[in-house]
Amino acid sequence: MNQNYRIYLDACCLNRPFDDQTQPRIALETQAILTILKQCQSAQWQLITSVALDTELSQTPNLERLANVKLILAVAKIKVLRACKLIISCYLPF
Repeated sequence: MNQNYRIYLDACCLNRPFDDQTQPRIALETQAILTILKQCQSAQWQLITSVALDTELSQTPNLERLANVKLILAVAKIKVLRACKLIISCYLPF
């Protein structure tokens, strides 16, 4: 099953590979994120970025980390330029 997924990773996900990998949960999350990024780099999936993500990342105090995250985002083929209004309707039985 080869699907062409469109993937949006938030700032926390993009920063995870640069966090302390001695904690098992962080190491596991990093492996998952790197697996996703590998699929995006091989063009199996498409990485999406956004102006909102750029704004959030611009507040990163560690410039080396910021540069590394921007390298990851260079793989992105789609950029969301502005927010869309999304209305979700749901039925909650009481």
